[in-house]
Amino acid sequence: GYLRGKCRTTVLATVSPTAFNLTESVCTMEFAQNAAAFEAQRICSDPATGTMSVKELRVAKDAAEERCVRLEAKLQVLMQYQEEATKRCSDLEAEVQELGQLQPCMSRCSMDMLTDENEALLQQEP
Repeated sequence: GYLRGKCRTTVLATVSPTAFNLTESVCTMEFAQNAAAFEAQRICSDPATGTMSVKELRVAKDAAEERCVRLEAKLQVLMQYQEEATKRCSDLEAEVQELGQLQPCMSRCSMDMLTDENEALLQQEP
């Protein structure tokens, strides 16, 4: 198993000064000495990526922060494009509406021109 997280591990070794418990006391002190020399490596376990060391997590965090900065810059550009596109759409809608208002007038003008041409043709006929 692993020692995980930010913790301190304390080993309390209980020994006896009597000769009767000498073997057990020596084994306990050897265990305590080995435990004191043990250096735990902090790790973090993530089901998505597996087990990673703290150093690897810091590198991954730095990379994620850099990616966030790049994505935020791209988002700003896209928002500016959206704003420009929305303005252009509004301008085009206004032009279409204006053209829609001109269409009846243009139809009347066309009809008047056709009528004038027909009258001119009729006058030319003998």
